[in-house]
Amino acid sequence: MSEFGDGIALLREQSGQTLQQVADGTCMTKSYIWELENKPNIRPSAVTARKLSKHFGVTVEFLLGFECWERAADKAFFERYLEANEDVRRQVRDILSVLEPV
Repeated sequence: MSEFGDGIALLREQSGQTLQQVADGTCMTKSYIWELENKPNIRPSAVTARKLSKHFGVTVEFLLGFECWERAADKAFFERYLEANEDVRRQVRDILSVLEPV
């Protein structure tokens, strides 16, 4: 397996998803997800890496092995925050204001 494939397999197993569930969630085929996880020389496109990163809630850099989990999770959260509507962003800000020490 490649580092990319190892990462996908690990994220899939940790999330309790089947190959088919990942395929359905990313608009890819089950066999292609299997190839990504198991073939050492497969090179996914940038679009494929982005779809998978969004599906698993991590960054592309994390999937490619360039970033540690904590940093990737923070970036993925922030991306979701920026994509959310204003009501959701306001709710998140309100929650954070309660959690911040005075």
